[in-house]
Amino acid sequence: MRPVRRAARRLARALGLAALLALCAVAAPGQQGRVPEVDAPGLHKAIDAARGRVVVVNFWATWCGPCRRELPEMERLRREIPEGELAMISVSVDFDRGTLEEYLERNPFGYPVLLADATLMDALDLDAIPRTWIFAPDGTLARNHDGPASLQELRGAVRAAQGGPGRSKE
Repeated sequence: MRPVRRAARRLARALGLAALLALCAVAAPGQQGRVPEVDAPGLHKAIDAARGRVVVVNFWATWCGPCRRELPEMERLRREIPEGELAMISVSVDFDRGTLEEYLERNPFGYPVLLADATLMDALDLDAIPRTWIFAPDGTLARNHDGPASLQELRGAVRAAQGGPGRSKE
């Protein structure tokens, strides 16, 4: 019976990734073309679709200096931890889609990028960026980090969300 359960879990994880990518409608890495817009319910669906893995959601904007300085740390994290263990979603709160899409052409991401709709920040009570949410595999919020995060902080938060010591809701 155990091999059947393991196979079912693997299939569910694979379908979760497929659902996330279908929802985002992106071809990360190197996202090209129109960035999909997301509202709060859509973002929650994307997070739910990745259940079974740690999920990192990073809120940022092209006009935010600390956000841009943090992005290479996010890319390093994406390269270090396999997609089977970690899903990453970038949510830009830019006001101008064209500016975001130009930025992405010059600076491609290795994970999906979404554009927040006009209601998202209020709906999620986001008042500052950068902000990073890290969800445990069971879907609970394990960390809410305000401000730029270092690679070391991100690694530690992901490890904690995977079930290790130090889980926090900072």
